[in-house]
Amino acid sequence: MSISKVTPPEVGSYAGALVTVATSLTLTEFGVIVGIATALLTFVLNAWYTHQRNTREHLLAELDRREREVRLQQLQAQLLAPLSPPASLVKA
Repeated sequence: MSISKVTPPEVGSYAGALVTVATSLTLTEFGVIVGIATALLTFVLNAWYTHQRNTREHLLAELDRREREVRLQQLQAQLLAPLSPPASLVKA
């Protein structure tokens, strides 16, 4: 299967068809097309920003969880420290 090159007459034919369709649209039809395109663009951008926000919130939640674990370990170390004898009383 080979891919054929597009010849200049084919390009002209497609361009002519595109111009014909574009000039046959009324202002109302053009407005509908622009409205649909705007709605699709809004949906895509909203999905992208929502994905970014979810990723950011997930990372912040993970950071918060790790920070709580470190604080808990520090608190446990502080609570256990008085149970061990002071260094001045320990004989080497």
